[in-house]
Amino acid sequence: MATDALPAQSLAEVYLYLMATPCRACGGGPLTSEEVSSADEAEVATVSIEAKCVSCGLAKALRFSLASSAEAAKGRSLGGVNPTERPSRLLDVGQWITLYHVILASAEAAPSAAQGRDLKIEASQCLGEALKFFDDPDNDLPAGEAFFCETSSIRFRDAPEQFSRRRLLALRSKLPTPVEGNR
Repeated sequence: MATDALPAQSLAEVYLYLMATPCRACGGGPLTSEEVSSADEAEVATVSIEAKCVSCGLAKALRFSLASSAEAAKGRSLGGVNPTERPSRLLDVGQWITLYHVILASAEAAPSAAQGRDLKIEASQCLGEALKFFDDPDNDLPAGEAFFCETSSIRFRDAPEQFSRRRLLALRSKLPTPVEGNR
């Protein structure tokens, strides 16, 4: 497997990475992709995507290694984003919080109540992924290892209260949860 592949738990996480990652050229985004190609290499599926910045149009090829080839077949549903208890190695705590805000805004503008509810469930799941970065029960803030995106580090430095575990739990408590059997 090539060493330039980014580690992802699922194809859903790959698409969320495109939504949350700013363009390296212009700082804008989001990144989008129409085509996905995959290849199985032993126990790991490798996914290649041609990502394009919506703001400036710059295209860049990205490679991701998925935990298993079965994950490569999954759709964009957030339900299978990270079935483990481990935090993401692709998206940091700040990016998950950003995704929560983006998806919640989409939920508020959804054309139907059912679509809005589904999006709010996805926003809740993003907060759940952010909370996986809190490994010290005595600390209300995530550790330094929870940040690997420069934008997130700057946001944390400027407004650490936005990253409070209590705050994230309170935000998540206001959102619906998936009904067993539907996800």
